[in-house]
Amino acid sequence: MKFSIIMFSTLIILFGGLLLLGINFTPNSALPGKTEIIETYKTNDGLGLLYVDKVNDTFGIADVKKLGPLYWYNGGSDSNKLIYDMPFKAAGYGGTNDEFMVGVRIPPGSKIKYFSLGNHLEEADPLNDRITLEMIKQFPDRYHIKEVKGNYAFFLASGYSENTWTLRGFDDKGNIVADKLFGSYPRFILTP
Repeated sequence: MKFSIIMFSTLIILFGGLLLLGINFTPNSALPGKTEIIETYKTNDGLGLLYVDKVNDTFGIADVKKLGPLYWYNGGSDSNKLIYDMPFKAAGYGGTNDEFMVGVRIPPGSKIKYFSLGNHLEEADPLNDRITLEMIKQFPDRYHIKEVKGNYAFFLASGYSENTWTLRGFDDKGNIVADKLFGSYPRFILTP
């Protein structure tokens, strides 16, 4: 009887300690706040998650590590909110030599149906304002292309760089309608 009480107490303390350290048994419970996972990528040592915070109407990216049945939050980008008069909001997390995650959220009713992540143009190239989705598809080694699902797109790239922090949004016909070139804010593109 005494042994059972000691074992039960030890298990309670062990599980309580794990929870206090931020170690959980599901990926969603490792995230801060009341969240819903939108999309998941398997990474080298865990999961990359795109999630929405249901209370604050923000979104985030999380690097969640996994060891057996245990998950813990290892960093990310949270509290990303759409800004009035912006075509989209982008958030990135990762390092230059690590996996780099990019999450994008568009406002309801947006014309953006596809996003590309990548670049093959110089900053001053006039083609930046006229590039199409079909042109980008000619460079599969330089771009990732995602269809917007539920107002979100999520990318996993191999390291932070100028190429992995350049986003372009396209309408259903493949015409560019918005972009975020490296080092700049998202902007609308007016096409003829």
